[in-house]
Amino acid sequence: MLRVGLVGLDMSHAVAFTEMLNGGQVPGARVTAAWAGGSPDVPLCWSRVEQYTRTVREQWQVPIMNTPAEVAETADVVLLTATDGRVHRALVEQLAPQRKPIFVGKPIALSLADTEAIFDVADTHGTVLMSSSALRFHEMMTRVQAGSQPALGCDVFGPGYREPTQPGFFWYGIHCVEMAVAVMGVGCVEANVMSSDGSDLISLRWGDGRMASIRQTRGGSATFGITVHRAAGPAYADTTQSQTPTALNLLRAIVTELGQDRSPVPKEQTLEIVQIIEAANRSLADGRPVRISR
Repeated sequence: MLRVGLVGLDMSHAVAFTEMLNGGQVPGARVTAAWAGGSPDVPLCWSRVEQYTRTVREQWQVPIMNTPAEVAETADVVLLTATDGRVHRALVEQLAPQRKPIFVGKPIALSLADTEAIFDVADTHGTVLMSSSALRFHEMMTRVQAGSQPALGCDVFGPGYREPTQPGFFWYGIHCVEMAVAVMGVGCVEANVMSSDGSDLISLRWGDGRMASIRQTRGGSATFGITVHRAAGPAYADTTQSQTPTALNLLRAIVTELGQDRSPVPKEQTLEIVQIIEAANRSLADGRPVRISR
C-alpha cells in the first residue's frame, strides 16, 4: 500500500484526492497523513482550510500532523496541495530532505527564479518532483497529445479569473498555458497579450515559427478546451466531455508514475510554462510583445 501524505488542505483537490484514494477508486494507495496549512491573505485558503481539514480528519480518519516534515516522514509520496504558489518553495525546502517524491499543485511558484530553486533543492536531495495542471491528464487532452504528427499550432480557451496574490496569469491562466505547452513542447520565444475588462488574448510564438493562441474570458463559461492543428487536420479536446473526473486521471498518473520515482511531466516543460507566464504578465503590463530568452 502506497502511503500518500497531503501538505496543505485549502485546495479542493486535497479533499478529492482523499475521497478517491481512501474510497478505493485508485487501488494500492491511501492518504495516511496530512498537514493543514493555508494562507491568511488568500480568501480561498482561509475560508476552506478548516472545513477541508475537518473532512479529511473526521470522514476519512487521516491524522493531521504538526509540520510538513512529519507528513513526509510517514509517507511514500507527498502531494503539496497548498493553494498559494508563494509558499511552495519554502514547503519543498522542508519536504525534499526526506527524499520522498513530491507532487506540487499549480502554480508551482510565482517566478522562474523560485521554480528553478524548487527543482534545485529537489535535485540536491535526489527527490523526484512533479508539477502539473490536472487538465494535462484529462482524457480528451491525452487523446490530442497522442497524435502521431507534430502540432503545427494550437488554440486554447478557458476562464480568466484573477487572484491578486497570484499575479496575472499564474491563477487560471497557468492551466491554459500548460495545455499549449503539453502539445507544442518547449521553445516559445515570444508572448504578446491583448486585454480588455472581460477577456485576454495571449499570442505565443515558438522559435521554429509555430504559434499558439490562448483566449481567456471572465464572467462567461468556466470550461477549458483546445484545438490542435496538424497536417492531417485539427483535433479538438473539450474538457466538458469526460467519462472520469479530471482529478482522478491526475491522481492515477501520480500514483503510477510518481509512486515509482518517475515524473510524467518533463521538468523543461514546467520551467517553460512559468517562463511563458512571466513574459505574458510583462506583456499585459507593458502593452507590447515580450521576448523570452532561450
